[in-house]
Amino acid sequence: MMIVTKEDGATLAGAPEAEAADSITILQPDGKEIVVSKADIGSQTLAISVMPPMGEILKPAELRDLVEHFGTHQ
Repeated sequence: MMIVTKEDGATLAGAPEAEAADSITILQPDGKEIVVSKADIGSQTLAISVMPPMGEILKPAELRDLVEHFGTHQ
């Protein structure tokens, strides 16, 4: 996720989808793409994930077992 604050104070949040020399395309949660001119951006930050760092909590074998379990029990 990316948070973009425009020069006019408007805030946009979404997944960065593409970046050109003069613009950034952000994919919003509703599927809408918004193209923002880099000249209009006051600041941009990557949002912090609320998910814990599982690689630091679980052992590699435990991560594998977890992925295998949820991959076969959909």
